[in-house]
Amino acid sequence: MSEKNPDAERSRSTPHPTNETNLGSLLYRGQFVLGPSFVENLTGWQRLSLGSALQITAHPALSLCHRSAGNRSLTLIGYIVDPDQVNATDLDVVDKLLGTYSSIQELIDATFRFGGRWVLIAQDGNRRYLFNDPLGLRQAFYTDTVRTDNDFWVMSQTGMGAELLGLTMDPSSRDYMEWRMSQGHHEYMWPGTTSPFREILHLLPNHYLDINTGRCHRFWPRERLERISLDEAIDRVADLMPRLLEAAANRFDLVLGLTAGIDSRLVLAASRPIHERISYVSVRQAVMPADHADLTVAANVLQKLGLRHELIIARPSMSPAFRFAYEKSVYLAHAHYGPDTEAILGHYGHTKAAVTGSGSEICRADMRLGISLLERRPSPEFLAMQHIGGLHPFTIQNVREWCETVPRCRGIELLDLFEWEQNSGNWLAMTQLEFSIAWREIFTPFNCRAVLTTLLAVPERYRTAPDYTIYNALINRLWPEVMAEPINPHKDRSLGDRYWRAMKFLARYGVNRALYKLRGARRVRLNAQ
Repeated sequence: MSEKNPDAERSRSTPHPTNETNLGSLLYRGQFVLGPSFVENLTGWQRLSLGSALQITAHPALSLCHRSAGNRSLTLIGYIVDPDQVNATDLDVVDKLLGTYSSIQELIDATFRFGGRWVLIAQDGNRRYLFNDPLGLRQAFYTDTVRTDNDFWVMSQTGMGAELLGLTMDPSSRDYMEWRMSQGHHEYMWPGTTSPFREILHLLPNHYLDINTGRCHRFWPRERLERISLDEAIDRVADLMPRLLEAAANRFDLVLGLTAGIDSRLVLAASRPIHERISYVSVRQAVMPADHADLTVAANVLQKLGLRHELIIARPSMSPAFRFAYEKSVYLAHAHYGPDTEAILGHYGHTKAAVTGSGSEICRADMRLGISLLERRPSPEFLAMQHIGGLHPFTIQNVREWCETVPRCRGIELLDLFEWEQNSGNWLAMTQLEFSIAWREIFTPFNCRAVLTTLLAVPERYRTAPDYTIYNALINRLWPEVMAEPINPHKDRSLGDRYWRAMKFLARYGVNRALYKLRGARRVRLNAQ
């Protein structure tokens, strides 16, 4: 029966350094824990009791909204926007949902056009369910009750659960992590539903969690995704995306992160109706030259549109105080994003909500190599190599288990669904949590099931490089002047480049498969001794 939202203040770009005074407010910013009891050592956090051993402990900056009617209730963690009612509050949206569902599937279907970054908890008599936004950007990890003696918790990231339950890192997870780092990689993700801890699982996009049983269930794709025409898709997205941005602008003071890429350019075009209410920014990473296309193209586009371009320059490393908060807040946080995050915090100080073009990679088949033999029926080994980063027993086993959960013949390519649930639902969701320490909120217009499924319903040839037909058509419909500068002029998108990348991958794939088999044979010999 309550709504708790941080106050909405317009931002001023003044320095906000990290120090001992504000360090406490940064720790676990925007995170929550759901469990049989409140977390006592999180002083000053919000507390909301849902009854029957469900207690929410939430960071003060995280919005909570709870509504009930009879024996049914809905609890919203985070925020949710309705493009059909752009002035609606979280309470309005939750009330609308509460009156329209009689089953978990009906509730999920009712969120089809919504945007935001959210978790919903539904209680209907003795039935209790939890699911999150389409890309899973408001993350939810949950304990495997078989391994925790029925001790059930849900949390934003695994570090909090590990502290609560006194867990240690799974040896196979540690071996995978150490192997990954030994290869010189700074990027990593946890395949399937895994996490660094055997006792904690990740709720993937397109799944809901049955709180009573502690088990998750896939709810999409249920029916075949039918193809639609290019014109119909353009009409739908051109109408929907600006509405989503307007609804978000009515909640937050927005700033769009602009690069030379097609995704942020489309979001810029969709922002035309609110361009006087939104800021535009680029972040210069420490290793990025001043003339990098992501900086110069963004600046030139905005100059030609008569819009101000803000530039944030990150330092090579984090300050000691910020490093402590950043690494403490997210278990195994990506260290190389820390300086960018600190620079953003110092520039805006939690007054702005970031708008990103992330998640679009699902729709434009970003990871395609053009190797039909491998990509039309991708094996777990191929997926692990191309998308997770290498062949390791941990990655192959868990990618194989994920593949077994995917229904066939649903009108969506396995690679696209993998990009959705693994790359966006895993890597992107974790990086957004890491950046949450700097922003008031993060809004991703592509994080809307109606947007994603509409774009995916278009034949692949209209979505992919080098033409990006539907993206260019949408931009021309929404704000053609934003194409005054080229898309990614620093990248080679020719067929020759695609062929060269495919050949390099095939060579690397062959070598890695051979090495993987040799390592496996060696393990067998060692175990036999």
